[in-house]
Amino acid sequence: MLLYNIYFLSNIILLFLPLETLGFGFNNDVLLQKSRSKFFRTQHFSNNINLWRQSGKLDILLPEDSEYPLGIVHFIGGSVVGAAPKTTYKLFLEGLSQAGFLVLATPTGVNEFNHQEAACEAARLFRTGYADLEDYYGAKMMKRTPVFGVGHSLGAKLHTIISSFPEVHTAARNRKANVLISFNNFSAKESVPLLSELRNFGEQLYGMKDTVRTVTKQVGEIRKAAPFLSQGLLLAETFAPKIFDAFSGALSDLPEEFFPTAEDIWRLIENSYSVKNNMLIQFRQDSIDQSPYLAQILEQKFGLKGDLHFATLDGSHVTPNVQDFEKAAAFTVEKSNASPWIESTVRNMGGLSKIQLDDLIRTVVYYLRAQAVWQREETEALPWDNDGM
Repeated sequence: MLLYNIYFLSNIILLFLPLETLGFGFNNDVLLQKSRSKFFRTQHFSNNINLWRQSGKLDILLPEDSEYPLGIVHFIGGSVVGAAPKTTYKLFLEGLSQAGFLVLATPTGVNEFNHQEAACEAARLFRTGYADLEDYYGAKMMKRTPVFGVGHSLGAKLHTIISSFPEVHTAARNRKANVLISFNNFSAKESVPLLSELRNFGEQLYGMKDTVRTVTKQVGEIRKAAPFLSQGLLLAETFAPKIFDAFSGALSDLPEEFFPTAEDIWRLIENSYSVKNNMLIQFRQDSIDQSPYLAQILEQKFGLKGDLHFATLDGSHVTPNVQDFEKAAAFTVEKSNASPWIESTVRNMGGLSKIQLDDLIRTVVYYLRAQAVWQREETEALPWDNDGM
């Protein structure tokens, strides 16, 4: 479980991104109420514009080069990183868009322990976005367009909850299939063994504010002396005090256990999970994945009545979060006058991660297209797929 703790703490580090990037500090609910029907009508399908849209808390990605989507993907991301799917899953979701799918991405909370409530909220937000799609494409067309659930880590778990409560599943539209990536269902104590220590740590953070502000001033001086570290240190210098102020309260109020408990989730899936078509994806370097056990449960539950696919891919638990590392590396190297060796190393690391991400995208797209009601009349090779489709 050491790696899980490292993953948890690395998610906390992501909070050092600008708050607006992670979805904090904005409220578009009033705007949404004023212009629900106008939201999609004002958009145009073209390669030359940004296909990302925002409607309230929803991040919406329109299908690229397609008048009608092959399917609607309800995406839910992992703990913390799922709070801003447009940012933290950008390349992965854009790969689905390039293949002709429309993505409705619902955010997860930063400190999410009530998973049943989170699943219901995700279903509610999805239904809101789906209503906009019905207004844009027409109800008849939407009835013919399949809905898919795609989730990563916590998001995969939330999709199993959505698909286990009939009323929630209906509200979020019945799914043709679910794609569950890096599924895990550990208890809170297994996920964060140092829960009590974290709680105590949160209570101590407020007393450290002055120290943090002193350190961030020193970071500013280091940043001037070491341009190669400029980007990361700038984030720390700017946002560390804000993060400590905002996050210490959340840490000091951590509950003892997830709701439902891990045992309750397994029983819920065994007794009530209703989606018969499933793809489970596990990464070879992911030690916190429980997809094989979930596959065993689904195989026993549906047998020949179900359609279960299992893929094991190169990568780690954070492969779906890979960003355009090569461009960022090129910019950093250029600004820092780094040596050719450093430039080559950075580019190679980013290239390997991108290859693993492309393999994930290709695997998901193959499966979704096979499950879709119809295919595009002409299928063109996608940028990340040298072999075409």
